[in-house]
Amino acid sequence: MTNFTRTVLIAICTCFILSCSIATAAKLPFEKIEYKITGVDGDILDNIKKKLEIIEKDLLEKPSAKKLRYYYSNIESTVNSAILPYGYYNSRIYVQHKNKDKTQFTTIRVKLKNPVKIQSVSIDVTGPGKNNTALQAILKNIPLKRGEIFNSIQYDAVKKQFATWGSNNGYIHADFIENLVDVDTEKNTADILLYFDTKQKFKIGEITIRKTSISESLIRKYLAFKTGDTFSSSKLLESYNNLTDSRLFRLVNISPKFNSIDKDNAIPIEIYLNTRKRVGLQTGVGYGSDSGFDSHVNVGFRRINSQGHSIKTHVRYSQFIENAGIQYIMPGFKPIRDTFTLHADVQRINVDIGKSRNLKLGISWARKKVPWNKTFQLFYLREAYTIFEDNDSASSYMTIPKYTATTKHANDNVFPSKGYKISWEIMGASKSVLSSNSFIQTSAGVGFIFTLFKIRFIQRNKVGVNFIIDDVNKLPLSLHFLEGGNNSIRGYKYQSIGTGKYLYLARLDAQIRIVGDWHFSTFYDIGNVFDKLKNPAKSSVGVGVMYKTAIGPINLGVAKGLEKEAPKFRIFFSIGMEI
Repeated sequence: MTNFTRTVLIAICTCFILSCSIATAAKLPFEKIEYKITGVDGDILDNIKKKLEIIEKDLLEKPSAKKLRYYYSNIESTVNSAILPYGYYNSRIYVQHKNKDKTQFTTIRVKLKNPVKIQSVSIDVTGPGKNNTALQAILKNIPLKRGEIFNSIQYDAVKKQFATWGSNNGYIHADFIENLVDVDTEKNTADILLYFDTKQKFKIGEITIRKTSISESLIRKYLAFKTGDTFSSSKLLESYNNLTDSRLFRLVNISPKFNSIDKDNAIPIEIYLNTRKRVGLQTGVGYGSDSGFDSHVNVGFRRINSQGHSIKTHVRYSQFIENAGIQYIMPGFKPIRDTFTLHADVQRINVDIGKSRNLKLGISWARKKVPWNKTFQLFYLREAYTIFEDNDSASSYMTIPKYTATTKHANDNVFPSKGYKISWEIMGASKSVLSSNSFIQTSAGVGFIFTLFKIRFIQRNKVGVNFIIDDVNKLPLSLHFLEGGNNSIRGYKYQSIGTGKYLYLARLDAQIRIVGDWHFSTFYDIGNVFDKLKNPAKSSVGVGVMYKTAIGPINLGVAKGLEKEAPKFRIFFSIGMEI
């Protein structure tokens, strides 16, 4: 073959490939798909929608003629695969498509035939662990019953329960000798046979911790197991998480030595740890709708001795607040959940309500324990301040004990569709104990996230009260209830609402998905800081957009206070925290 012929052939092939690529990247005749599904409801309907969403997303994000053909030819089988796990093996599925205004309207009509029902269930357990209490509880509560509709999701969950029991109770070689489901689609019957062998039980052997700069005695406090305990995969995972969360190590490896099991069925454990760099530096510069220009420098000395002690320092400058501080942090008696901190801070505040300079010295004990995280503090506060309403300058000193408790639950840590958070704090001081004034202050907050009709709602409430003190303006500015800003009444400037003995705040946001990770949001805020109940409320409304990211939601919007004294409008921007 001559060079000329070879060149011509290459050119022809290239043109063919390019033409195929152009054809493959054909534009779809629609931009979105709307489904109308009849004949099913509940879990089956949800599963159908979930399966369709997968193939729809693949088609719309990277459209091609090939994917379009696949979508049309496989939509019935996709729906059927979503129905099968619930015991309906002979369903009839009818699909119709209609395009209008760049939208494809797909009607799916499902006709469920008689379901497959369980005809017999035979479950047998053998081995040394067959009488184990936890295993007997599993056997007693198995949902697979004769005469019930066969549900393969339940069946798989039962098998997983047995496997999990084995790995967490020392029976690491436990397995099914037989696991069989015989489905007769003509008679609509299912016969289930499970034969489980626990085999031998294993325990934790010698624990070896490879040399590290952190003391072995401290490391062992993070472990959820000790030599002689029943071997448990969940305890190994818990220990891994404890060591990782300690923030002392950048690498954690807990390795069971299965090839070194001794005659007593003891499994040796080796732990490899690589400590983090001693010094960490974090800097940042930005602009926030609350803080204005904002910059900070944080320096952390992550370990200053073998007992895991650390030091954190910070300096921050913003339009309204300047502060600098140092913390000396020590693991507690049970370092998994307890931390002691000595801290010193200086701060300058300059907001619409007033201005102040203060010094704060204290000690705190933080305890993390499900379901409540609690913090006990004792600090000395010295503050010079001016409340603009009175235009009087004053200074005070106080020794303040403070208690804080918080609990929260959500179905996702970054972007939950449902969840709640409850918090409460109380603090006070007495003239008889190194204080210029006496007071008791308490506040509580409750927040909820829930979803209705595909609309995500976020509702937050907060109340607070100051006791004992007659003139609230005798309190240092840093202890006042102050509202307004991104996390408060959004139509008002940051901390521009105050002062007073009482506080209440209620906020409601509604978010609905537009496209992809973009959401439209609207909201209403109401609340005030006041001395008398007859004081009118402050309120605001607004709209915005929210973008869902891996670090949490990013919100950008515009808010309008509904009172005459409120700004004409206020643009706000926030990242993260929703309740």
